Amino acid sequence: MKLLLTDFYHQATERFKTSLKRAEIDLTHVNITYDGWLPEGVHNPISYYLGYFDAPEKPLHYNQLEVPDFWEIKNSDGARAEILDGETLKGYVIYQPDTARLIREVEWLDLAGNRILTERYNRQGQRFAQSLFDADGKEMKTLYFNAAGEKVLTVDGPSKAVILEIPGKTPQVFENFTAFTCHYLRDFGLERWDEVLFNSLSTPFFVSNALSELPGTLYFQEPIRDAIPGNMQTILSGKTPAKRILFENAKELAKAQKLVTNPGVSMGYLGAIEHFTRENQFRKRALTLTRSDQILYDEGLAVAMASFQMTWTIAAPSEISDKLRNFALNHANVTVLEAYPLGDFDKLLAENDIYLDLNQGKDTQNAVQRAYLEGLLVVGDMKTAKNGPYEILLENEKEITDVLKAANKQRSLDFLRSKKGKQASPSDYQEAFQ
Repeated sequence: MKLLLTDFYHQATERFKTSLKRAEIDLTHVNITYDGWLPEGVHNPISYYLGYFDAPEKPLHYNQLEVPDFWEIKNSDGARAEILDGETLKGYVIYQPDTARLIREVEWLDLAGNRILTERYNRQGQRFAQSLFDADGKEMKTLYFNAAGEKVLTVDGPSKAVILEIPGKTPQVFENFTAFTCHYLRDFGLERWDEVLFNSLSTPFFVSNALSELPGTLYFQEPIRDAIPGNMQTILSGKTPAKRILFENAKELAKAQKLVTNPGVSMGYLGAIEHFTRENQFRKRALTLTRSDQILYDEGLAVAMASFQMTWTIAAPSEISDKLRNFALNHANVTVLEAYPLGDFDKLLAENDIYLDLNQGKDTQNAVQRAYLEGLLVVGDMKTAKNGPYEILLENEKEITDVLKAANKQRSLDFLRSKKGKQASPSDYQEAFQ
């Protein structure tokens, strides 16, 4: 069995794990960072000792937060609410992204408006952590609590030391989070795993180094800049438990090979296993999901798309501005869906064959990757691109128009799907990891 050791549960982590699962690689996934919202089945050292691993979910809605009588919790935007005592701002409720205003954090302020305390809530609706800040806004200490409200962990901000206080047992002190994670993994049972797979050169790398009894593989998913990262150089020296580096992107492997002479470990390519929901029908229907009314080339593209009978649906999960409303009124081929329920986004993906990543702001609902895996042709501009590996990146309105107008869009779709390298198969993963 493999130990998949990751730092953050983000798109890259999910992509690697999904590929391993599709290849039926037996694994235990341990994600080192705990934000209270890890998916079901993902292990974590903090949730383990707090007792929250796979506990029943009952998240708190923002208006369920208990505050003193006569105080008010007022939604201010799509990301947070204000806590008010009359006209005095006492703090903020921060929502878990892409939820119906569920509580992720509560920030408490002093009279000058400075953050002094952050309380963190998990998907069980429990306040599992408190972080204390000094006058300069630096995190001084974080306390972690179990469901009974008992303090179980303390992380010191300046020193990064971790104190584990299991009720009824002698407290244990660890120099840093690496040492704490290693203790957890030994508690879990190292003997069950035959290899560590890690995709980060930060804490997972340090933990893998400390677990010298287990060989390791770095699965590298980031871009190589002008030089090999320092910790990767350490692996390439051949003096760590990691015996190989696999690159998700063939171009990044080629860059690394040019920068390395006589590596002490093997270097290879292993792309993600990608499954596309459907074949692209190349209907003249384009889609954008946005929380912003700032969309590149909106007027020019709408006119150009109308000239070759292409429609453009813009879905906004919140109330829209007059700018977007008027944009739709002025162009018969443009439809703006106001306050569109995010839970229905898959329906829009099924109804369209092109996704335009041209809006300012963040990638809502992981829309770019979801559109790509649905089978859509994803087109973006370099200035607004939110997930470059999953889109054709262009530089101006003319280039985008040419792609949208092209009679043979299959060529563009083939280019998009091959830009990271040859797509891997389950047998490729089985050969690498079994």
